[in-house]
Amino acid sequence: MLRLFTSRQRISAPPKCWTTTTTNRVALVQNVNPVRHIRFSVPKREQMKPNPPLSIRTKSENFVQSVPKLMTEASTFVKNQPERALEIYQRALRLEPRNSEIIHHIIQMREQIINQIAQSKSEEDAREAAGEQLTALRNELNQLVDISPIPFFLRMRASFLSLWYDDKQGAIKDYKKILETEQKNVSVILAISQLYGQLGNIRESLQFIDQALSLSQDDQLPEILSVRSSTLLAAGRKEEAIADIKKALQIRPNTPGANMLYATLIKSDDPEAALKAFDQEIQFLQSEKKRDVREILTSALCTRASFLMESSRYKEALADLKSASRSMPDNAEIHGLKAMCHQNLDENREAISSYSDAIVAIGDDKMSVPYYAGRGKLYFNMERYEAALGDLENATIWDRGESIYDPELYGLKARCCIQLASYKSAKIEATQFVKFDNNSIRSRLLRCEILFQLEENKVALADLENLMAENEKEVIALRPEAFQLLGIAYEESSQWEKALDAFTRDLESNFTPDRTEVLSHKANVLLQLGRAEESKSTMDEAISLDANRSDFYMLRGRALDKLGRYIDAVEDMNTAIEKRPPFVDANNRPRYEEERNAIMDKIE
Repeated sequence: MLRLFTSRQRISAPPKCWTTTTTNRVALVQNVNPVRHIRFSVPKREQMKPNPPLSIRTKSENFVQSVPKLMTEASTFVKNQPERALEIYQRALRLEPRNSEIIHHIIQMREQIINQIAQSKSEEDAREAAGEQLTALRNELNQLVDISPIPFFLRMRASFLSLWYDDKQGAIKDYKKILETEQKNVSVILAISQLYGQLGNIRESLQFIDQALSLSQDDQLPEILSVRSSTLLAAGRKEEAIADIKKALQIRPNTPGANMLYATLIKSDDPEAALKAFDQEIQFLQSEKKRDVREILTSALCTRASFLMESSRYKEALADLKSASRSMPDNAEIHGLKAMCHQNLDENREAISSYSDAIVAIGDDKMSVPYYAGRGKLYFNMERYEAALGDLENATIWDRGESIYDPELYGLKARCCIQLASYKSAKIEATQFVKFDNNSIRSRLLRCEILFQLEENKVALADLENLMAENEKEVIALRPEAFQLLGIAYEESSQWEKALDAFTRDLESNFTPDRTEVLSHKANVLLQLGRAEESKSTMDEAISLDANRSDFYMLRGRALDKLGRYIDAVEDMNTAIEKRPPFVDANNRPRYEEERNAIMDKIE
């Protein structure tokens, strides 16, 4: 007799059942009384056999004992540990590869994992991050449909193809397969119409909607009319869209989403009626006590808030957004809208707080860029340049190649550096601004200003001349003092005639807000050209506009000196000395005394 146990493995009591047939073990696992399946008799001791070790059990016995146990084990991890549940379901699938129930569970776990990965990410980034999971999911969906091509699984695959793979044609094929057996399935017909609409095939979309209308019951009619209204709006047939949505509301005033769509359609033509429609939709949603209404209500509140913001009704919009935020406190988009409302109400502290809440809600992700950018711009306007520069750095850190969020952010970074007297960094940022802003005039003009600050005058002057030659009007619109900058550059390079022309054009056009500054530069150029009388007249005008500038009196004194009017020149020099501002460093004080004394020597 073959021994199935060693000397150490003694049987001290009879086993729970006798292994006379495989049926016994199956029945025991399935909690079925084995007594009904065998002829029961008390065997002699030598006839008793223990259960065989796992290593020599049959394949069917392995499956019966393992798969149910694995399925039960996996179910305990479904909610909190989908990766662990997925691993266990995959082990079960290896035991029975064509079990559609197991594959269905695996797909559900994959979906849960993908949604976790995709949370707070853009659609493009989510697809990239979940690439391996999406590939596996698609294979499993195909396997499931091959094993069991029932409408339920076809619909599941169609939904995933549309949502995650952007394979709308594939989704349409699956839905059409369902229609082969369920010709009057209105929800499937509407799904096909919506997919055709997303593909831009409005004609096919409307044909399927009309088919759904012909098959629909009265209670389905408002929803189908709403779908057709949306499709007609996408086709630019606004009047027909309004007629359909009105009909839907007449049949059932509280058709979900219909009032929102109606408000969207008429808001530009009748803002008050649109607001009433928004109110009606929100009141209806607030009266509903279903859990799945919360997200719809939040969306409706945000939509109404956006409409109110367009009408500059920021306080009312803020009230809606606060209600939405209570329902979804971690929604970054809501915090971003709140920040914009606070900003338009000049509530800068609250705006910064809301931008910060949005950034915290998203975390270290590309989706945080708009909120870093918004807060950075706000800091810049508040003259908090270091904080602004930090936020703008975070906003541009995700820029890659041609994928740039907003080129203007580089211009703002450059301006922050200018304010912080970091001109070399400003030059780097301005160069990036020129590159990403397609060599625009505004970016090149900013770089010119920085080059002048760095005393790279030749390069700056050449750039500014080219800009003025290309589009003088746009340059002046962006920088009214452009002629002044050009004139100063010519003045510093001793190109007196060109400098005079630039200053004269600036004064004639009244471009520069600070007219006195341009007058003083023009007076100095005229003096260099030996036109002392015109220089004096120019300074007379400057002093009449601002009589407290010491350098103005000094310039006029020099002009009077050239005209031989020494006494008047000395008088202006004395006034310049009286009005001269105090300087901490005496070595840098304007040395008007030396010039005055030199003129006084001429009188003697």
